[in-house]
Amino acid sequence: MRGRLDQARAEELLRFWADRGVLAGEEARRRLPEVVCLLRRDGVIASACSVYSAEVALIGHRRFWIYRSLLDEDVAGRAPEMIRATFDALNGELDCQPGTPIPGALAPEPGQGSA
Repeated sequence: MRGRLDQARAEELLRFWADRGVLAGEEARRRLPEVVCLLRRDGVIASACSVYSAEVALIGHRRFWIYRSLLDEDVAGRAPEMIRATFDALNGELDCQPGTPIPGALAPEPGQGSA
């Protein structure tokens, strides 16, 4: 899904974030290409996760995929499933070039709890 949201799905995701008060406006639009997985419940988005590449100082400034997620309460138990799906999707994009994130390495975003 990363980088392949169609317009309708992108608009639905923007509403999902805005309705929950976690992300809106230009910052929300900027994050759309970073979305990796969506989870639907009853035909509507109930969870979304995204990643961005960043150096992690505690691990020798190596690049990792930094994981962000937002899950509605009634699907919170599916968080491990979302992490696995994200991991699988990123491994499918394996790129071992210098400066790219460590393949399959996910780190939670500091202060996780926002989109």
